[in-house]
Amino acid sequence: MTFPATKESLVFFTNSANGLKIVDEVLRLFVGPGQYQVMQWLAEEK
Repeated sequence: MTFPATKESLVFFTNSANGLKIVDEVLRLFVGPGQYQVMQWLAEEK
C-alpha cells in the first residue's frame, strides 16, 4: 500500500498463508481502523 500524500508505504511479507490472518491487525496499526479492499480481493481469489 502506498500513500503518496504522506510519502508513506507498507510492504507486508509472510512465509505462509497463515500470515494473512494478521493482515487486518497490521493495517489497523499502520493506517487506522477501516475496511481494506486488498483483503476483500484476496478472499475472492480463493
